[in-house]
Amino acid sequence: MIGRRHGVELAFVLRGHALGEAVPDNRTTGARRGNSNFEVIHDRETRRLEIRDPRPETHISYLPSHYSPALMLPYLAAFASALLMWAAFPPLDIGPLAFVAPIPLFWALRRVERGFEAVSIGFLWGTVFFGMLLYWITILGFIAWVPLVLLMAAYYAAYSLLVWLFRLWPAWRWWLIAIGGWAAIEFLRARFPFGGFPWGNIGYAAGGFAPLLGSVQFVGPAGWTVIAVAFAAAAALLIDSRENWRQFVDTTVVIVLLGVVGALFAPSADGNPVRVAIVQG
Repeated sequence: MIGRRHGVELAFVLRGHALGEAVPDNRTTGARRGNSNFEVIHDRETRRLEIRDPRPETHISYLPSHYSPALMLPYLAAFASALLMWAAFPPLDIGPLAFVAPIPLFWALRRVERGFEAVSIGFLWGTVFFGMLLYWITILGFIAWVPLVLLMAAYYAAYSLLVWLFRLWPAWRWWLIAIGGWAAIEFLRARFPFGGFPWGNIGYAAGGFAPLLGSVQFVGPAGWTVIAVAFAAAAALLIDSRENWRQFVDTTVVIVLLGVVGALFAPSADGNPVRVAIVQG
């Protein structure tokens, strides 16, 4: 049987039969009231707690659910999300993944129970994504690559904490916070430090998808960042409950409309050719 005591989920294993009623007390182990006397053993080395009935063949024990493999799912989801986001950019350049990649990240952040876990998930996401996206910088040495990746990861660790803090708010409010927070993070990254580093902004991958390319003239890469995050956050809400369908449908309609308008009024390069030189600084 599964129970919760003092905010920690515990998995109980019962063997034998004992008469009595379990009641909480001020200790972490709890107490038992009834016809039986129980011995409580707490091994701090293994974090194992056992309650034994002196009578034969009666044994009650429980282990903290920290050992459950299911608790690793949010971290695995964040890792998969980072890989999908990397695949949305060159060299794979699968633009539609920019809309899908944040979904596992949002799913994970809405399921963890502690702020430290949210920060860890965000930092993991940022480290994997930017570590792979910016690996080419290692030609300058790992001394340039490592600090930059860690700085970018720190941005998304802070963002993840923000999203986690408001996870219990009404769905539409959380949705707006998730969108605005991501847009704000990209705005800050593009300006700080040392003039900013906008590599990895979602809008470049989402808006660069061929069917949507014509619409960039209307909303720009920043606009497509907002739309892509809105779609992913709405999908995460829909996974939680079918009642949260409105945000998903509205965002999907906006994407389709922008794609159609961009295709109908696509810009054309019909001016005089101009030769330019670009120097990366």
